[in-house]
Formats: sequence, C-alpha cells, structure tokens
Amino acid sequence: MKTDTKATRFYELDLIRFIAALVVVLFHYTFRGAQGSSAYTSTTYSYLGEFFKYGYLGVDLFFVISGFVILMTAKGNSFSGFMKSRFTRLYPAYWLCLIITTCFILLFNNDEQFRLSIPTFLANITMLQELFGVENIDGVYWSLLIELKFYCLIAVALALNLVKHTKSMLSLWLIITLI
Repeated sequence: MKTDTKATRFYELDLIRFIAALVVVLFHYTFRGAQGSSAYTSTTYSYLGEFFKYGYLGVDLFFVISGFVILMTAKGNSFSGFMKSRFTRLYPAYWLCLIITTCFILLFNNDEQFRLSIPTFLANITMLQELFGVENIDGVYWSLLIELKFYCLIAVALALNLVKHTKSMLSLWLIITLI
C-alpha cells in the first residue's frame, strides 16, 4: 500500500478488481459466447467453459470493490470535484468505444442481430439509453447505468454533506435489510 498526500490507494484492490474483470471476460469468451443460453459463436472451449461458467460472479465482486473505492474518493472531494472526476473518467472512454463499435457495425455488419439507427446512437451517447427504452449498441454497456446510479447516490450524499456519516448510514441500511 502506497500513501499519497491526497489519498491512500489500495493496490491490492486494484489487483482483485482486475482479476474480477478478467474472470468476467473469460466467462464471456469461454462459456457464454459458445455454451450459454444464447451462443454467439461456434467455437467452444469445453474445459475452460466449465471452469469459467461462474465468472459472471466477478461482476458482483467488481461492483463491491468499485463501490468501496468510489466512496473513498468521494470522502475527500466536493460535489463538483466528484462529478467532474467521474464524468472525465467515464464518458470520454465510453464515447470512443461507442464510436468504434458503431463504425464496426456500419462497416462490417451483415447480421440482423446488430441493427443501428441514428436515434439509437444518440440515445446511447447519453449513457441513459435504457431509461429511454433504447437498446445498448453493445451489450457490455449494461453495467454503466448501474454505475451512473451509484455515482448519483454518492453525489447526493456529497451535496447533503452525508458522506461523513457513511458508516452510520450503512449500518442502519444493513439493519433494515436484515429486518
């Protein structure tokens, strides 16, 4: 663990988060892509698929770790600083991937499974497409709305100056959940 003047970074969590993301990728390539309920390819990895068929659980682990890390970054931040850091971290990379995916679909798509329209693209630019009832251009974008909702929750906590009471609020939430 290395300590900065601004914050403490847990490199171990970065490693676990990377492993969780890698396991999800392996799940998609070795199990879901070929053996899952909706096979996308005829290539099979029977041994690896059996091993990584539980890789979808990496998403939950990734979200738990990310939630912890994001909350830690919010503690030493203002509302506007938090919103700016989240926007600049998420949207530019998302827009680049969205444009690349759109170009590939427009240039190389011969399959009815991947249809694209201008309204679909424009809705996807917002990252709120699911709220408008519009499909994701790429299925892997489903988690981004969940991430945005979490950012909004943290932003509200920052705006109301509640971040300093996180432990108390989470303890109360846990008790309510148990009841």
